[in-house]
Amino acid sequence: MSAEPEERPLSGRLRPPKLFAFAMVLCMALGFGGTMNGCNNLQFYRSSVREEPPMPDVDEAEREKWREGVRASWDVFDRARPTQVPLAAADLVLSAFLLMVAWRALQGRPGTRGLAVQAVAANGAFAIVDYALSMPLRAAFVNVLVEHLPRSSLRLPPSLPEDQVNEALQQALYIFLFRAPLGFKLATYVLTIVALTLPSARAYLDDVEADGNAEA
Repeated sequence: MSAEPEERPLSGRLRPPKLFAFAMVLCMALGFGGTMNGCNNLQFYRSSVREEPPMPDVDEAEREKWREGVRASWDVFDRARPTQVPLAAADLVLSAFLLMVAWRALQGRPGTRGLAVQAVAANGAFAIVDYALSMPLRAAFVNVLVEHLPRSSLRLPPSLPEDQVNEALQQALYIFLFRAPLGFKLATYVLTIVALTLPSARAYLDDVEADGNAEA
């Protein structure tokens, strides 16, 4: 009696390689965050109402200084409208594209490897361009927090020199709010490209595509 042929499992039910899955999850997180960021920035420029950020209990002089700094930063943002509105729209579209492609790749949809490479490359290039063109906005944002944020709200020791506090605060803001996120994005995109070129990931996506062609 002849042996039954071994049934080949559907690739859609196979587990993706760990590094590949990890990279796709990171891309989905970045895609979701970029989509929300693009929507928020577009909403900011569409709205004619500017709401001041909440301020803890401080004296009126510090509160007025904070208001002046916030209004000055709004002027910088308004002057940057011609570049920031297209950047916000591009962020929305490219991030949504990255989110969709990463989800499809993680699910093992056929034909997603090429799309994933394109989505990652486009978002990586956009991150660099956006960082370069948004320099005046970063400077205005940091200036508000460094020069106009009431020191009484920070609860700092009174013995610290103001210049030392300003320099440390400025460096911390640039690193943690701007440079570190950019570095994380670029590192994620490099990791994703590497994960997409690994033999295990290529075999996984090729198997899925082969199954799809066989079923068609």
